[in-house]
Amino acid sequence: MNMRPFEIALIGIFGFIALVGLLFLANFKGGGSSSDLVYGSSVTIWGTLDQKKMDDYLYKLSSENKALQVVTYKKIDARTFDTELVNAIAEGRSPDLVILPSSLLVSYRTKLQALSAETMDPRVFRDTYIDGAEVFLMSDGAYGLPFAVDPLVMYWNRDLFSSGGLATPPSTWESLVA
Repeated sequence: MNMRPFEIALIGIFGFIALVGLLFLANFKGGGSSSDLVYGSSVTIWGTLDQKKMDDYLYKLSSENKALQVVTYKKIDARTFDTELVNAIAEGRSPDLVILPSSLLVSYRTKLQALSAETMDPRVFRDTYIDGAEVFLMSDGAYGLPFAVDPLVMYWNRDLFSSGGLATPPSTWESLVA
């Protein structure tokens, strides 16, 4: 079979293109699967908690779940937290998540976006978290999830109360003071 020079050149060009394509596909790493970027390219958390402890915790979580490798924590000084957060919101560089004590929820409510009832069903919220976590539930959604709990607990000495003529311990903080 005799091939003309045009046919030889055409086979050579297609062969070269096939070889380049094969090399490209062999070395292509890709951008990762869609499950790798479940939370986007970065998630920033601000809070006043210890930086090292949070970094250690996030490292442990990200080793168990690769999608959490995009999460970073930034410790903000408690004395300047309000100012820095308000300025960051105004400048369009606010964090994705904020760790706040529940006592600050009222003052920050207008600056936060609630999780809608479709995202966090109030019934599931109440069944999942402790009773005190309901302070995060508002009529328009959940403004937070309990991250850590520091309950106030009162212990009482039954013998001391009995000798003082008290049959039961105080049931409220007001009765304790009285």
